[in-house]
Amino acid sequence: MDSLTLLWYDYLIFILVLLFSISIGIYFGFFAKNNQSDPSEYLQGKKQMSPLPVAVSLTASSTSVSILLSYSSEAYSFGANTFLLIFGMIIAYCANKFIYLPVFYSLEIDTVYEYLEKRFDKRARQLASSIFTICCVCFMSMTIYTPALALSAVTGFKLQYIIVGVSCVCIFYTSVGGFKTVIWTDVLQFFVVLASLLTTLGLAVGSSGGFRQMWHKAVTSGRLDIFEFDPNPTRHSSVWIIVIGYSFTFMSITCVDQIFVQKTRSIRNIESASKALIFFTVGHYFIVVVCILLGLAMYAKYWNCDPVSANFIQKPDQLLPYLVMDVGNQIPGVSGIFVSAIFSSSLSLQSAILNCLSGSIYSDFLKPFVGEIPESRILKLTVLGLGVLCTVLAFVIQYLGTLFHIIFTIVGATGGPILGMFTCGLLVPRINSKATFYGTLSGFVICLSIALPATYYQAQSGQNQYLKPISTSCLNQTLRNETTTDQSKSPWLFQISYFYYSVIGTIVTAIVAFFVSCMTQKKNFHVDKNLISPIARFLVEKAPENSGRSPTLNGYLSIGDAFSGGVATWAPAPRGRRDVGSNVGGDMRVEKETFTTEKYVQWV
Repeated sequence: MDSLTLLWYDYLIFILVLLFSISIGIYFGFFAKNNQSDPSEYLQGKKQMSPLPVAVSLTASSTSVSILLSYSSEAYSFGANTFLLIFGMIIAYCANKFIYLPVFYSLEIDTVYEYLEKRFDKRARQLASSIFTICCVCFMSMTIYTPALALSAVTGFKLQYIIVGVSCVCIFYTSVGGFKTVIWTDVLQFFVVLASLLTTLGLAVGSSGGFRQMWHKAVTSGRLDIFEFDPNPTRHSSVWIIVIGYSFTFMSITCVDQIFVQKTRSIRNIESASKALIFFTVGHYFIVVVCILLGLAMYAKYWNCDPVSANFIQKPDQLLPYLVMDVGNQIPGVSGIFVSAIFSSSLSLQSAILNCLSGSIYSDFLKPFVGEIPESRILKLTVLGLGVLCTVLAFVIQYLGTLFHIIFTIVGATGGPILGMFTCGLLVPRINSKATFYGTLSGFVICLSIALPATYYQAQSGQNQYLKPISTSCLNQTLRNETTTDQSKSPWLFQISYFYYSVIGTIVTAIVAFFVSCMTQKKNFHVDKNLISPIARFLVEKAPENSGRSPTLNGYLSIGDAFSGGVATWAPAPRGRRDVGSNVGGDMRVEKETFTTEKYVQWV
């Protein structure tokens, strides 16, 4: 593929975007009126964020390089089935609003995995946090390597220098500025990405004969035949695969993912948080639609000369850069905006992962061992250490070939078991800690046992039989979809669509957890009603009265340092009183109560 030609103004645009990101970090780190020594300020902005910037930040973080490059090539090669993603997004929004968000928002937790310790035990918390950490480190290494590779091809600079330089920018402004820096740099970077996509779309539609011509070619080629109700789970896509599979996948991303929950909990109140979820859903789907239209515009322009089959480019993921090079070279600044957009989406995701991972690792693993070291210093050092680790891994990735596909498969396969773990905890009060641990572990192992071999088989055979028609008549070559692939050698299980991995992981986790819980359940098992989703609290059994005490207690409820299974103990109150509100769970109402420890639970 011919390289893009960047002129001085293209470099200027790219440098200005990086300088703005650095300046935001410097402002919040040294000049803004906030307390960076407070972990709540550093990790969640002291819960004073407004819904709109948080929604834009969530959209920017979810608009990764893979979406920018892959969604457009997906529409070009397989059609616009991804228009149906809106149904999965709406289902995920409703689930988040009514099941997950009310519980997570009301708890005083630094990471979403603290809920698992309160609901189950520390082992469950560390299992989920470990899976999240490993996957995020691998994924962030990919987000460092992929745009660096693109810029290296454009500029001719050495890949190693670009990886180190851009990583240093992200590490600096994230570690110095903390959570508010992540939010506001995401806002800046989102509009850079949006400007780039809309500019490219306008140029592509214009060069292909206008919107009507683009739409006509998409219809006649079958790329808008999106309502295919074939229940076969091995298809590339169908209504059932998109709606069911993406609902679970999007729920695992938006409902129980540490990055998403941390940003949502930074908003002032739960009503504003719910509003931010609506803004995010609209914004994210808008980006998806723009990418789909870019794919259709690509087909309208290259319908008789497929760049992949003609060997102008090596893989479909390079179609969008090729399009920018083709239609934008004559307009000053278009190439610079596009390169800035690629790096903005990468920086946005890197900063979000660094900030959230630092909080997760500190709270779930390091907190008992740091002693008197200030928490803010530990958080910043953790960001620095993670950034260095991911930068080193980015150098390794260039030698691993198909790891890009493998990493995304692992990310999809791990979302289901973790979603199953949280869902069991929130909706099934009788599930205990042992059942949840083994259920999640089983779901994780089974998902990987399917996903990893499937990655190998699909790399060998692919799904070329589902490719939409394309021609290379400009080179007197045959249609790219005339040759169908024989998948008879591939076992049926390994042909299942990757959209269903989250569904499989969630269902396996729930089933195993249910049966293990039935076999290991102890008598008099009770759970704090505040750890159960509001729609399932009617299933919570009322705890028996203790020692004949009346509902008006003069004592305290304590769980010590570890909350296992939600079992509370009652003890007489010592001297001194403290206001705790009018409701201590269930039917027990008190106006004043006394506590001898910092940690307590509300007895149901």
